[in-house]
This record gives sequence, C-alpha cells and structure tokens, in this order.
Amino acid sequence: MIEGLLRQDIAALGITLEDGKVNTLVNFVELILKWNRILNLVGSSSPDYLVRNHIVDCLIVAPYLGCNHLVDVGSGAGFPGMVIAICNRRTKVSLVESSARKSRFLSQVAIELRLPNVEVVTERIERWHPEHEIDCIVCRGYGSLRRFYDDTRALHNDGCRLVAMKGALSDAELADLRSVSTATSVQMLDTPWWDHRQLVIIDVGA
Repeated sequence: MIEGLLRQDIAALGITLEDGKVNTLVNFVELILKWNRILNLVGSSSPDYLVRNHIVDCLIVAPYLGCNHLVDVGSGAGFPGMVIAICNRRTKVSLVESSARKSRFLSQVAIELRLPNVEVVTERIERWHPEHEIDCIVCRGYGSLRRFYDDTRALHNDGCRLVAMKGALSDAELADLRSVSTATSVQMLDTPWWDHRQLVIIDVGA
C-alpha cells in the first residue's frame, strides 16, 4: 500500500526514483508508523498522509539542497534530512535534534536503513560546533525565518546556503529576515496538493 501511494504521487509530479530508493523510503515510512505510537513523531499516522505530506513534500525540495554537507535543523522525524540522505548517498547529512527520544529514533533509522552518510546530533543547533564547514542548512517547520537565521549564525560561512521550507509566508516575517540578510529569495513551488509551498533561500556571504 505504501509503495503504491509513493509511486503514484512521485509519478504525478514527474519525479523519477530508482527502485532501491523507493524501497528504502517505504521502509522509512514503516519505521515511522512503528515508532509513532510511542514517540508521537507526526500528527497523523495514516500512510497516505505520511507519504504525500512528508515524504513527497521533501522530495520536491531535493533539487534545491544539492551539497556536500547538509544540516537539518530540528529534524524531528527526519524531514527533510533523512529523505535527502536516502536519495543522495554522496551527501553527508547531519540531523540536529535536541529531543533525546527523537534522536534515538533517527539513529535507529540510520542503522536499520544502512545510511552511513547520516550523522545524528542530539543538541540545540545554537550550541553545536561541527568540525567541518557546512554547505547547506535546511529547516522545515522550525519557526520564524529570523529565528532560523539567528540560531544557525555560528554555522554561517561564505558559500553556505540556508533553505527554509515554508507554507504561507507573511510580509512581516520576510521583512524581518531581510533586515539582517539582503541575499534572500523566495522560490514558489508548483504542486497539485498545496495552496502554499515555497522555499526561502538565503545565500550567506553573497
């Protein structure tokens, strides 16, 4: 059932995935369903909601997240970082999650799905000091754009890109961000299921 839903939705969006990646994404959904009873990882645990509103939602933004080292801030159940790690094994993905219970789930997923490119960090993003520079920092449902920018400031370096997945976006929130970063753009995403899906992209050092 899960595989059929996933293949149907990615076909509708013109997304092509190898069979191995589809199978791994299906296994990821099954793990969320298994652990959700204990950890409340996602609000709705119906397979169709999980596939369309989480997995496919993350697949849509994947082309904007190409880099060597991706950091997913407040990863939660692994969106979008775990999906990116599954689809691009060459990208190192650091999942930063302050909840110890959720980070244990993420670690178990990385083990069971055999994802050596995944690093799970149990820490608040503003307290984390990685050993290497970061190419891209992404968030989904983290909070305001200004909070995302301020909390990740210690990780900013020339050439680093910040990408925030947003639904409806107010002028005030965008203006607050642009008061500290002029290199900001908004990419509207055309999807058949959401009225508002957009990416706010900040090129640090530009």
